[in-house]
Amino acid sequence: MNKVLTIDDWYDGPRLGVAYYNNELVIYERIFSEDLDDYTDYYLTPINVEEYTSIVKDASDWIKAIKSGEKPRRVGSHKRTTIEIILDESEEKRKYRKSARFSGEINRQGWIPIDYWVEWLSPSGIGEKTYREVLGKGDN
Repeated sequence: MNKVLTIDDWYDGPRLGVAYYNNELVIYERIFSEDLDDYTDYYLTPINVEEYTSIVKDASDWIKAIKSGEKPRRVGSHKRTTIEIILDESEEKRKYRKSARFSGEINRQGWIPIDYWVEWLSPSGIGEKTYREVLGKGDN
């Protein structure tokens, strides 16, 4: 089991956040595929400690804004989150593909992991298709 450090998006379970995979910090993300009419497996992008610290600060600022009744702010003109910016700029974006089984306890106000874990499993039955093939976009 690997520790889940953040949950930045949730729909019927964690969709985006930071966890460990083989003792490495990774962003995990689950993407909706129109072709499959369902969510894909999880794609894991390795990150470093500085990137993780930036993500945690962004999440902390968001939680403080929510608690104080303010509207949370996003970064830059497109109002993207720090985690989205890091994903877009990563040279190892979506390096791994895994199925997952999450378990543990979260704080339902903000989906903050208290004692939350993930078991990374082999990808589901869609074979070894690439990220683009899974999303129906070919290899380009």
